[in-house]
Amino acid sequence: MIMYTGPIIDLHCHVGEEKEGIEERPGCADWWIGPSPEATIFMQKARRWFYKYKKDPRAMDMDYIPNLTLEILIEQMDEAGIEKAVIIGAKGYMRKSRTGKWKEKGNVWECPNDYIAKCIKKYPDRFIGTIGVDPFNGKKEVDEIERWVNEYGLSNCGGIKIWTPMGIAPNDKELCYPLYEKCLEYDLPVHVHTGAEGLDGNRLMHNGVPVTSPLCVDEAAADFPDLRFLCLHFGCWMYHGELLGVLLAKLNVWTDTSALIPMIMQFSQSGRDYEMYRFWETVFPHRVCFGSEYPLFTFPYTDTLAAIGTYKLSEEFLRRYFYENAKEFLGPNCFPELKNKDKEKKESKED
Repeated sequence: MIMYTGPIIDLHCHVGEEKEGIEERPGCADWWIGPSPEATIFMQKARRWFYKYKKDPRAMDMDYIPNLTLEILIEQMDEAGIEKAVIIGAKGYMRKSRTGKWKEKGNVWECPNDYIAKCIKKYPDRFIGTIGVDPFNGKKEVDEIERWVNEYGLSNCGGIKIWTPMGIAPNDKELCYPLYEKCLEYDLPVHVHTGAEGLDGNRLMHNGVPVTSPLCVDEAAADFPDLRFLCLHFGCWMYHGELLGVLLAKLNVWTDTSALIPMIMQFSQSGRDYEMYRFWETVFPHRVCFGSEYPLFTFPYTDTLAAIGTYKLSEEFLRRYFYENAKEFLGPNCFPELKNKDKEKKESKED
């Protein structure tokens, strides 16, 4: 049982897997059905929840996709005490061939930005969204950020999302840095996938660069010290040590613990789970955030919170981990009261 009763922000929640209209969202049905690790392993808990734990169909048939809805997500958030969820707009186009030339066709996963906006419009007090960008599209994605801001505003915009396993390094000066310049203009943070990925066709290494390594974020964070970066998934199995080093070196880098359940399993097998949690609590308590990866792994939410409750973490750390850190990362666009705090800090420095 978790000894925390305050508000919670889920910094990494997926929508798009809802059955209604799923065929309009490229690749989202593949999370439920087919041969990918997402379908065969990561979504097992969600499928079993819908089928009352009696069966776990793995059919190649759209009829077997459970009737997940936004209303079910909201109900589960309410049950777990989650005040807000950051829902992820994402573009995952796995298009590069071995020669570096563009493929005409390839595996695609996309949760369109306009769908994210539609979800926010339905539940504006519960959802904050990220703008999915594909840096390979160049200026088109800079314009997409501008379009979002003009059409939907900043109050529910939690930044941009870069899905690095498409073969893009976040320190790519030509492709990513123009996006960061636009983010600085609107004070938008940057969410970056780090570590492993299960979607078929993804690239953890491209042109000799480990594109999902937090060390790539380190260089970008050094070049943009006024921009907030989030290394998603705490390095996701592959890069825990590197991520700790980046957190130590860069005060403008945060991380989250989305995909937490398999992470706990990994640390438990090595005997380092307790050590890792204590490290978060004592060394980086201000820059580690709660993220779920819903509906992957964490279905329902209450099971994830129960897993966190097995560690005797202080109430002060849990308050920061579940709420304050995410709030500070998302910034004053989503939480206007932070503007007053920033103003007070500047005035105190001047005095």
